[in-house]
Amino acid sequence: MSKILLSLAACLSSFVNIQPSSTLSVSISNIEDRGTLFIGLYNTSSSFGETSRSFRNVKPYATASAKTVSFDRLPEGEYAIAVFQDINGNGKLDKNFFGVPTEPYGFSKNVKPLFSAPTFEDCQFRMTSSRSREMDIELIQP
Repeated sequence: MSKILLSLAACLSSFVNIQPSSTLSVSISNIEDRGTLFIGLYNTSSSFGETSRSFRNVKPYATASAKTVSFDRLPEGEYAIAVFQDINGNGKLDKNFFGVPTEPYGFSKNVKPLFSAPTFEDCQFRMTSSRSREMDIELIQP
C-alpha cells in the first residue's frame, strides 16, 4: 500500500505547475570609480524607488566605468529599475535642499526626470516567459 501511495505521489508531483522564467541582464555605464551601486528591480508601483522594498537588488562595488549584473529566474510581468551610486557610503541617495540628487542615478528606459522623480509607469518594461532581455542604463551625473 505504501509503495502505491509513493508511486502516486511521484506521478502527481510531475504535474506541478512550474512557472517559466527569464533572465534580465543590466549594463550600467557612466560610473565613477568609487562607492557602491544600488541596483533595485521593482515589480509594483507602490514600492518603486524605495530601496528597502525592491523585488530584488544587487549592490556591487563601483570599480569600473561600466558594470553588468543579471537578475535570473524572473517571472513574467512588469518591472522597473532604479539605480544610484552611493559615493559617500551612507546607504542612501543623497539629495540637496530642493530634493535633487547629488549622487549619480539612473532608471530603466534611461528616463531623465525634469521636475520630479519618474514613476514606475515611466520606467516600466515587460519580461516575458523564457525570454532573456538586455538593458543599458547610463547614470546621470549631478
